[in-house]
Amino acid sequence: MIFSVDLPLPPSANMMFINSPNRAGRGRFPSPQYKAWRKAAGSLVMQAWNEQFQPVISKPYALHIRLNVNHQSDIANREKALTDILVATIPGFPDDCWLNRLVVERDRSIEGARVEAMTLPQDARPIGEIIKPIMAEIAGRVE
Repeated sequence: MIFSVDLPLPPSANMMFINSPNRAGRGRFPSPQYKAWRKAAGSLVMQAWNEQFQPVISKPYALHIRLNVNHQSDIANREKALTDILVATIPGFPDDCWLNRLVVERDRSIEGARVEAMTLPQDARPIGEIIKPIMAEIAGRVE
């Protein structure tokens, strides 16, 4: 099962939070830019999820993220906002600690950001674990 959604370009991780302007009140808070993006992106995620018949993404899962950014912007700094909006918006979406594969790339042909989520097989093993006993058996027959 694959879930796909097109979203506005999220703010960079450097712009997601601001420090408290009040010296007495310590802490970091979501920036106005990040709050506005979360509101817009959240409704688009829910709309796409409903239009795609509420696909279930189970753990472990993978994300493929494409971003329309030039080379003056760090693409890795935009992943966190996208992952967080999926987890916060879609009922039952696994926490990002279950994200086992992440591909982030530049794609100037899309509008802002495109995110595809898919469940990974739980019994997936590295190809080497599968091939090694087969090769050993073949080697035993050749001698």
